[in-house]
Amino acid sequence: MSKFKQLNKLNEKVPDMSKAQIQVYQTLISDPKVSVDELKNLFLTSPQDVLSNSKATFHAPVDGNGDPAKFEKGNFIKIDIVGPLNDGYVKIHDVKSDENSAKATFVTMEGHIEKGVINFKVQGEKDGKISFTISSASQVDMGMAPEKISRTKQAESWNEVLNNIIKLTQGTEERRINHVK
Repeated sequence: MSKFKQLNKLNEKVPDMSKAQIQVYQTLISDPKVSVDELKNLFLTSPQDVLSNSKATFHAPVDGNGDPAKFEKGNFIKIDIVGPLNDGYVKIHDVKSDENSAKATFVTMEGHIEKGVINFKVQGEKDGKISFTISSASQVDMGMAPEKISRTKQAESWNEVLNNIIKLTQGTEERRINHVK
């Protein structure tokens, strides 16, 4: 559907929380060579540079007409997902930043392979450490994407994003959390 409709005409696809799988991925990085402010700035200005991985290429934000836009509430990000007919869009549902953190929430749009709400958070921790957390609620709603395969690929994708964060900060991973419910 995303190929035949204007972005601002696509419907959001929110999962039924009683059926959604909840996933939380987090890395805690010590001795980063990049400050939390620098990482926040990169995430808030070029999220595609942080989130792209071998399974999903994130594009720069666009507005409802498909024109280049800022990473802000109401705009969209195209995601090219490896596999047939898997490309789709997410809508930026919320973006917040304060002195010590930056957060963003995405909602999948009509045409995406699943229903989902995904949260990302960059957080400055005590002693100069940085954490990056991805939490998602996902529900497959297309027959060509069996649940087990979709979850496995999504877990691989989010773990690659955590690896991106480690490389970007040039620090040492102290702890990693992969929690699936």
